[in-house]
Parts: sequence; structure tokens; C-alpha cells
Amino acid sequence: MTMHRALHHLPTALSIIALVAIGWWGHHTGWRAPTLAHVQGDVGAGKTADWCDEHGVSESRCILCKTSLLDQLIGPGAAKATSSDGVKVGYAQFASGDAVTKAGVTTITVERRSIAEQITLPGETDFDQAQVSRIVARSPARVARVLVSPGDAVKAGQPVLLLDAADVGRAKSELLRALAAFRMTSATRERVAASAQAGLRTRTEVAEADAAAQQGQIAVFDAEQALNNLGLVVSGTDLAKLEPQQLAEHVRLLGIPEELRSETTTANILPVTTATDGMVTDVTTVAGAAVESGSPLVVVAAQDQMWLMMNTSPQQAASIAPGQAVAFIADSLEGPVTGTVSWVSSAIDQATRTVPVRARLPNQQGRLRAHLYGKVMVTVRNADHAVVIPASAVQFDGPTPIAFIRRTDDIFEARPLVLGARADGVVEVKSGLTGDETIAITGTEAVKAALYKDRLGAGCADD
Repeated sequence: MTMHRALHHLPTALSIIALVAIGWWGHHTGWRAPTLAHVQGDVGAGKTADWCDEHGVSESRCILCKTSLLDQLIGPGAAKATSSDGVKVGYAQFASGDAVTKAGVTTITVERRSIAEQITLPGETDFDQAQVSRIVARSPARVARVLVSPGDAVKAGQPVLLLDAADVGRAKSELLRALAAFRMTSATRERVAASAQAGLRTRTEVAEADAAAQQGQIAVFDAEQALNNLGLVVSGTDLAKLEPQQLAEHVRLLGIPEELRSETTTANILPVTTATDGMVTDVTTVAGAAVESGSPLVVVAAQDQMWLMMNTSPQQAASIAPGQAVAFIADSLEGPVTGTVSWVSSAIDQATRTVPVRARLPNQQGRLRAHLYGKVMVTVRNADHAVVIPASAVQFDGPTPIAFIRRTDDIFEARPLVLGARADGVVEVKSGLTGDETIAITGTEAVKAALYKDRLGAGCADD
């Protein structure tokens, strides 16, 4: 029971002890909080009478206690100087130049150089759809033989499969009949013309022979065109020079590769060829399959140039334009692949609310594959002779970026900045620096803490 009562009164006893301790501390300190100088340990053994307890610097040089000193230490007008937006210039002061060094502060002179403003986006490669050949059947047929597989490299004009199409056989027969008729009408015209010169034929007979020959020539043209429409290019003029037996065999084997001719027993065979160099990306049929006119058969994609697809926000899209340089970086690539923006969509994708962007990348060496993911650097602006500083030199005073300009051994000016492009650990300064200032690049946190001295503690010792 006694222990229970003691525990019951313990909180009250602790509260009384705490109040006594606070009263003792207030009596001995004059009820003043410790200054920043005491907290940082700037005040210690050996402190002289010429010392500002509040700001941890020599009293005779304390620019926070005596702002008029700025005109003497930095230059006329420094005490009342304001930034371009009318805000009074802030200063950070250390106890000495040695204190600056001990705080880890190093400086450089601002330089001017070229810098590129870039936007980083995710990207995916794809085949150039303008160079993708989707081969389809030109007539109803049966697939006699497939000559390629996905991944095969092909050349323009190379057969990729053989079709057995009755329309092809009929068109070849029509061509042979037209050629035979044209030969006969041409020979008749020559005989009639010779007889007419001997006075044995009338003008009407000559005209009729000419008309018949012309009709025969038109029939040959029609037969040629029918085969051309099926994908077989022929010239009736050249064929007319062949002997009848040679002509029939030549027409039967039109377009068929030499190595496959021994296997061809019908005139219905139609070799289907690719129109472009590239790689077979898809084969959608098999031998023996029946296909209709327009049925997809084989897809061939050129590889000497690839598309690079990106999506960006409408705000970033406003800075992107055709012709701008891009660099594509992927884990599987040794170094970036460079190209140019070719298209920026005029519409926002309704599903993603982003703007599609496309670039073209050269691929003569075959480094790129379709559907390769990576990072894209789009150069939206090149700034020549720009003021450039290390990114480590930039601190923030609230939302405002600032840099610390060294004005004396122990005093830094906080200069508001307007920043621009960022690249490789440096940043462009559009306004705030001219290019000949000395600024802090390391230890800037310590300089920022010194800048805030006048915002902490109880005020100057003289107040």
C-alpha cells in the first residue's frame, strides 16, 4: 500500500523538481536563450572583448549588427543593395577566412561555355512503318511453298513464297494466245502491204490488215497487264522474239528462281517477292493453306532506319520540334545512338493524356532491335557562351535558387538566380551572375547556415 501511494505522487514530485530547475536556470541566465554562436561553439576560450556573441564574429566587423560596415568592407552601396526583383541582398559572414576553410567551403570563378538544354523521356524503338512491307495474296490461291522464316534477311525482288493460283495459269494462257494472234496478224499485215505495192490489194484491205494487227497488239498488252497485276512483270515485245516452244516454257516458269524450276510442273505457280531489303518479321501462312485475295502472307521490315517512340507531357511537348537532336541510351547498347525528332503529334492521347513524339535513328550497323526500351535525351535548346556553374553551388532560400558570391575572405553574398539548362552536373544561370564572380561550390550548407544567423537567437548583444 505504501509503494502504491508513492507511485501515485511521483508525477507531482517530478513536476515540482522540473519547475525548481527551470527557476534556477532562469535566475543564472537572465532568462535568455543561448545564441547561435554558443550553440555552434564559436565562442570559447580566448574570446576577446571585440566579439559579437550573437553572430560569432568580431564585433568591429559584424555586418549584421552594423550594416553600415558593408559599404566599407565590400563597397559603396552594399548596405542598401537589392536584387533585380527589389529584395534586399543577404550576406553570410564567418569569423575569419580560416573559419571558411574549416567549414569545408571551396570556391571557383564562374565560367562561360556551351550547354544543351535537354528533356529526358522514356523511349521504345520500333520498325520504321514507312519501310514495312506487308505482302498479301493478289488472287485466290493455295500456298505451294514458304521460302522464308521470321528473322531471315531478304533482298528486294527475292521470292518469299510460291502460290498455286488458277488465275495465274489463265493469265499466262491468255498471253500465249494473244502473242500467237499478234504474230499472225502482223504477218498478214506485211503480206497485204507487199501485195498493195504490187497493185494487188485495195486500200480497204490494207486498212483492215493494219486494224487487225493493232487489235492483236492491244490483246498482248491486256494479257501483259493481267500478269503484271498478279505480280509477274513481262514484256510482250521481248517475248514475241522467242520461238513458240521457247515461249511456252518461258511463260510457264515466269519469275520462278532457277533452283526451283525443276520442281515446277504447273503454269499456275506465282512467286511472291519482297519489294524492299530487310528482315522477315512475320509469316502468317503455311504450305498447303488456302488464301484469298488480300490475305496477309509475310511481313518484311527494313532495318537501316528505326523509329523511336516517346510520350511526353503537353508542357514539355511545347519545347520539342522536328529536327531536334536525340540520343537513345539502353543497357544493351554500347554508347548512345543519335538521331533527330521527325514528328510531334498535334493531338493528346486520350488514354494517357500525353503527346506522342517520334524520332528516326540510323541503324546501318544493326545495333537496334524493335521494342527496345531505354532513355531518350532530347536537346531542345543549345546555349552558346552561357554562364554555367556546378549544380553543387546552388542552394535555395525558400523557393528561390541562390549562389554564394565571395565578396571578402569571410563574407559571402547570397545572389538570387534564374536557372536554365542542366547537364552533366552543371546548370545554366540565365540571370543573377555575369561570368566573372567567385562562388562557393562546396560547404554551401555552412554558408547558408551563416546567412540565417540573423534569423535565429535573441538578437544582437548591443540591442
